[in-house]
Amino acid sequence: VNIITRKSSDRRDSAATIIGDRGTRLYELRLAGELGEGFTASLTGNFTRTEKKGGVETSLARQAAPNFDIKDWADIFLVSYRLDYEQGRAALFSEGGFTRDEEGYNASAGDLSIDASEKRTIYMNNQARIRFGEDVLGIRVGLRDLWQRNER
Repeated sequence: VNIITRKSSDRRDSAATIIGDRGTRLYELRLAGELGEGFTASLTGNFTRTEKKGGVETSLARQAAPNFDIKDWADIFLVSYRLDYEQGRAALFSEGGFTRDEEGYNASAGDLSIDASEKRTIYMNNQARIRFGEDVLGIRVGLRDLWQRNER
């Protein structure tokens, strides 16, 4: 899979709040700009919270599992950056970030326990391209580190 993101020079300052069904909320702030000749950067912060209700809500289900109202939930934090530098035949970019995802799930109406997980990811992708006429030499170095904890 090759995902090509927008250059930081193509990004703009923005702030957004998105409210969806089942308690979903998304908050995002992005700052972007030119830091010098040929050097641009963007920084994004994002928080998403979801709460999904149980499929069938009855008085018996409520009595069997007081926590039946919230079946699935997730809190997701993201901080990411993108740096671009272009001068003459050379172009460099670096992008990366940190995510933290906490999730919970109530398996059934008769089960009061919650399955929970927490994930943390650090990622970075660095790429250099040098043009030689119509040819391009590309070098890419990346890093992804994932940590996860599950509990019941």
